[in-house]
Amino acid sequence: MNFFSSSKVKDASQNTLPFIDVQEVVPHPAVPLAGLGIFYKSRPGSGGFFAPKVVTYDYSQYLREAKFVVSSVYRPTTFDYNLNLGSVDRNPIIDVAIDGADEVDSNMVLIKGGGGCLLQEKVVASCAKKFIVVADYTKKSLHLGEQWCKGVPIEVAPMAQVPIKLQIEAMFGGEVVLRMAKVKAGPIITDNGNFLLDWKFVGKREYNWDEVNRAITMIPGVLETGLFVDMAHKCYFGMVDGSVKAQSK
Repeated sequence: MNFFSSSKVKDASQNTLPFIDVQEVVPHPAVPLAGLGIFYKSRPGSGGFFAPKVVTYDYSQYLREAKFVVSSVYRPTTFDYNLNLGSVDRNPIIDVAIDGADEVDSNMVLIKGGGGCLLQEKVVASCAKKFIVVADYTKKSLHLGEQWCKGVPIEVAPMAQVPIKLQIEAMFGGEVVLRMAKVKAGPIITDNGNFLLDWKFVGKREYNWDEVNRAITMIPGVLETGLFVDMAHKCYFGMVDGSVKAQSK
């Protein structure tokens, strides 16, 4: 599959393939990166904009001609690029998935779900032959909890949220809180109609994240956790000087 650079620079710091974010961003020179274009948008103090951006490519002709299939296209702002929408029901095998992360540790264990879409993101990542993470340098940590202080997101059935909270706190310590909405009354409701718990684990405690993830997912009522263990194949971090650092297993 050949990619051809388009004339537009798009914001894809969070989602590229199979999720595509087509928000416009201020263009900066791109740094070549193994088939990806990535650049650092230097806007200190601007929150989520303080992140690497991916230069997306004009592959709409391939989608229309069905030369390859994007399993799912996520486009929250515009629908004017004539891209085919798909799903993992119809396309359960994905060649490559590219997404962001809230934090990445030295063993490439990820925390994801700060935006509340962890279940769907994990399903897509699990269907991919290769899962690539693109993030800015503030997401890179030696141990989880060094940079991301909001805890591990956990999607749960609403009626089970209190028992789940108590069991996690009893097993692993820390504090589990129900994520509340900011612009409406009550808790946040996920796209799947569930609640989100944020487990603020003990920062100085050594955890075996694979065992923790398995134990939490076994609690009745837990749909999925934001711990992505042994899923990422490679991570690319945009650095403050505009360079890119890669991390592999």
